[in-house]
Amino acid sequence: PTSPDARDAMDQLLKQRETWLAGQAKLEAWHAQTREEALEPDLEIVDCHHHLWDYRQLMGYNLLGIFKQQYYLADELVNDIVGAGHNVTRTVYVEAHAFHGKDGPDPETTAKLAPLGEIFFAQGVAAQFASGQYGANVRACAAIVGTADLQAYGAGIEPLLEECVRRCPNFR
Repeated sequence: PTSPDARDAMDQLLKQRETWLAGQAKLEAWHAQTREEALEPDLEIVDCHHHLWDYRQLMGYNLLGIFKQQYYLADELVNDIVGAGHNVTRTVYVEAHAFHGKDGPDPETTAKLAPLGEIFFAQGVAAQFASGQYGANVRACAAIVGTADLQAYGAGIEPLLEECVRRCPNFR
């Protein structure tokens, strides 16, 4: 049997999905307002700054109108890369404070190493693209830019950086 907490969590996810789906048509209409032809469709392009996120828990809340969508992951990235007609061959992932890790031996270590979760996530997306399934020459997250709270941890942040370099080859 499913626990009440698990049922509540699933109900919340379903509500988040409904909210996201309701906003999807508006997003697609917004995108359709401007279509452009690629001026040099054979020119290789590196998208030097993109994010991936899942902020469905915001339930449609849109701070300052900056989020046109609250869910942007590999499928949406593929649609943008393939659907735009440009020859995007590489992308650079820049942290979005999404998918931070929640596991750790104690609260301070968990907080200090939390950004590692996002780096793992981006490296996983890189692995999806490295499979060649989205194009033989397309490599999303070919470089990954992370974050570290130097103000809070100073030189104590070194274990996070070492783990990022050791475990995620695309981390820069």
